[in-house]
Amino acid sequence: FAPSPMASHPEHVAVAVAAVEVFGNRVRQYHTYDSGGKVRTGNPIPHEPGWAERKRVALSCYATQIAHPRARRFFVDDLAEYAP
Repeated sequence: FAPSPMASHPEHVAVAVAAVEVFGNRVRQYHTYDSGGKVRTGNPIPHEPGWAERKRVALSCYATQIAHPRARRFFVDDLAEYAP
């Protein structure tokens, strides 16, 4: 999995480009949010037990993003979505 090249953050775009260069057509790209809010397109990834808790813990580590004025709403939404 790698970010979509349509992401708004330059580092996410760089990772998207690098992933395709390294992994080619094996990459599954995702686009989770844009300036209008959360984006849900394509086929959802199947649920696996334990993923929600790992995602919640991972999201809680992004202190700078949680404090960022634009990103905060997305992170808080994700934390709520994956709450136990």
